[in-house]
Amino acid sequence: MKPAALKLPQGAGGAVDFDSMRQAADWYALLTSDAAGEDDRRDWQAWLAQSTAHRQAWAGVESINRQFVMLTGSGAARQATASALDAGQVSARRRRRMLRGLLVAGGVFGLAAGAGRIAPVRRLIAGLRADQQTALGEIRELTLPDGSLAWLNTASALQVRYDDSVRRIVLLYGEVLIRTAPDARRPMLVETGQGVLRPLGTRFDVRQEEDAATRLAVLEGRVEVRLHAGGGAPRVIEAGQQVRFDSRMGPVEPAPPGLDAWRRNMLLADDMTLGSMTETLARYRVGILGCDPRVADLRVTGGYPLSDTDQALRMLAAALPVRIRSPLPWWTLIEPR
Repeated sequence: MKPAALKLPQGAGGAVDFDSMRQAADWYALLTSDAAGEDDRRDWQAWLAQSTAHRQAWAGVESINRQFVMLTGSGAARQATASALDAGQVSARRRRRMLRGLLVAGGVFGLAAGAGRIAPVRRLIAGLRADQQTALGEIRELTLPDGSLAWLNTASALQVRYDDSVRRIVLLYGEVLIRTAPDARRPMLVETGQGVLRPLGTRFDVRQEEDAATRLAVLEGRVEVRLHAGGGAPRVIEAGQQVRFDSRMGPVEPAPPGLDAWRRNMLLADDMTLGSMTETLARYRVGILGCDPRVADLRVTGGYPLSDTDQALRMLAAALPVRIRSPLPWWTLIEPR
């Protein structure tokens, strides 16, 4: 599993390497600054010519920045970008070649307020059907019609469909923590894209992950899981356990301690890798948060605020041999000090 939250572009030969992306971001920052001179532009052209990875990385940075400019409406940034590209004499045909076949940084990133990433079209459409939906970084507590409690995590959406025979919740995307109220007549069913969960007097956390899988963690009671894709008999997950499933049921594992601390706007790390922590923090902030592979295996323990990810990053920099750097407005890096 890739240790960084940054999702790198894909080229013909696989993922563009982290160093190429970092170098591309540094070149972009230089070329759009007042400090760039003709020697810098010649050096940049030479860097582009060195490898396909460099050209793919540059295309990714250029494309993401273009979207950032469009969504923030920054006229100054638009002018700086245009000037740098004109001065570098990168032809439209060459840019198209560089962009062909490129998956830019995990998809299309939106950086307007409350929309840290533009979701795929299916997620946008799903959001139109939602009864409850949270923005990036927002955590919302809900009281459901039967008195059950639900906490909707960052960038999440659900439907509530109660009738006389069933209490049905559809998690369209994101993550929800539910504490069920008793109702002997109407079972609760929680649907995800991969299966149906039936809580049996319980408190549990469900997350729709970006790779079309569901992660269930049971904190109290039990939850029965039935797969959509003919996955055999239902499986009961007990308190203290978690499981990940798609068309198949994954192994049952211990649920990590403090998993539900996010509802209090906290991330509790218990010997977590810095790479994994970066992935989590990235879900609560605008833009791209990347972790240099050289520090991704550092271990982190402690409590960090999800409501202020900049402060969380400062705390990491104080506790670990890392520094936080933002080469571009939409990209923050955690790298060796």
